[in-house]
Amino acid sequence: MLDRIFTIEEKCTGCNKCIAACPVDCANQVYRAYDGTRKVYVDNEYCIHCGACLRACDHGARDYVDDTERFFNDLAKGVDEPITVVAAPAAQLHFPQLGRLFGWFKSLGIQHVYDVSLGADIATWSYLKARKELSISSMIAQPCPAIVNYCERYMPELLKSLAPIQSPLICLAIYLRHYENLTGKIVFLSPCIAKSEEIEDPNTGDMVQYNVTFSKLKQRLRAEGIDLSKYPEAGFEGMPSGIGHVYSRPGGLAETIRVTDGNIWIRPVDAVFRAYPYLSEYLARSQTGKAIPDIVDILNCDGGCNLGTG
Repeated sequence: MLDRIFTIEEKCTGCNKCIAACPVDCANQVYRAYDGTRKVYVDNEYCIHCGACLRACDHGARDYVDDTERFFNDLAKGVDEPITVVAAPAAQLHFPQLGRLFGWFKSLGIQHVYDVSLGADIATWSYLKARKELSISSMIAQPCPAIVNYCERYMPELLKSLAPIQSPLICLAIYLRHYENLTGKIVFLSPCIAKSEEIEDPNTGDMVQYNVTFSKLKQRLRAEGIDLSKYPEAGFEGMPSGIGHVYSRPGGLAETIRVTDGNIWIRPVDAVFRAYPYLSEYLARSQTGKAIPDIVDILNCDGGCNLGTG
């Protein structure tokens, strides 16, 4: 298994803050380095890639791998098929010159740029449709791959409660490929480390090929001395989104659903220290016949995807 989150051994002091922050057992393993000092490494077999350790570590001893390097290496080899960038709603918060960033991408050979907010609109429509046509009394929303990872590995009893709806990213990719006849590779401009697992999951149908996180992209821009102000602005293509852009903040899914149906009981939950304990509470209530929300709008990150791990 790829060591997506890893320890930089020479920076690790063995302080255990990563262990304290982690919502699962066994993901952080203590060992002795060759010099006898105590270190903590990430066991990616157990890690759900929630990123809590990255934020907890104040020694800079944790880092992660996404698809940024692979994407730019492939791009440097020559574009032999169309490449499309799709940007998460949170990109507008993290890149003040977002239009010029798109202009830079196009100067490198990127053909198209789309807004994942449209995929969020599609996802909202799908939640409403599923509730009505499948008579689902309660479901846990699954735009967040860290939450899905946790359910799959540690609470399989909740798998039947996960919504039968893909994330906004995959909803957009399906729309583009099946209704706009988009071909080639899709690059996700992303706030999330765990999205790499989502796009590699066989259940998402190889719709998206690269997860390029904001942080790694910013590092590359700085390393290459790219001045975005020198590039012309480029905008999103295709159908404009409705209110899907609010998905990136806590309770964003709830906001979009309530526009259509204000009577649905939706429980927004965000942050590692709230989200995973709540899943245990949800399971206990469902098993004892107590009331549970119609939809749980749950995100791993405190502040939602706007303050995502990547």
